[in-house]
Amino acid sequence: MNDGITLDLGSSLPYLVDSIFGLFGQDAESIEWKRKIEHLVTISAAQASSIQCIGMSSPVPIMKIYQTTTVIFYGETRVDVNELIRQHEDLVIFAGPGWGKTTLLHWLFVQLSVKKSHVVPVLFTLRWPNARQELEEFVQRLDRKRSKNFPKDTILALLVDGYDEISEDDRKLVSKALMLFQSLKVGNFYLTCRS
Repeated sequence: MNDGITLDLGSSLPYLVDSIFGLFGQDAESIEWKRKIEHLVTISAAQASSIQCIGMSSPVPIMKIYQTTTVIFYGETRVDVNELIRQHEDLVIFAGPGWGKTTLLHWLFVQLSVKKSHVVPVLFTLRWPNARQELEEFVQRLDRKRSKNFPKDTILALLVDGYDEISEDDRKLVSKALMLFQSLKVGNFYLTCRS
């Protein structure tokens, strides 16, 4: 995925916010929504941009340390994660604790953010306060605005981390939001879960 223009994460954040915000229009309600989008992107970028493990004196930028992951389907087929993005398939990533599910989504967020392309990443970390509600609101707003504003050449990569880290009731609501997102046909979701 080295084709296209790449930038550093900090300089790409305004572009990312504008790309996401452009999907919702310019009415008064959307102006307030832009503030929420800016907050979501800023926090996501701060969390995703570096890795710090126990024993490390300081964080290391994720792009300097992360190596591309191969995903195994049903214990048999190995596929490069970049190929999965190109195929535009929804994906539920199952793996045990500490296997790198969150790191994979963080790396995808950073990689897609710094690359000026038609794939726009949005990261929701479900263990954060109000993340489930923000995901629902995001998808509902997409549903309301999609017919008027959604650019035909834009593909959303909805990165949702930590399905197993929320209550069963919240999982049902996240599942409902992902089914609505899937029905909109504006992109793909990538969901992590331990079980």
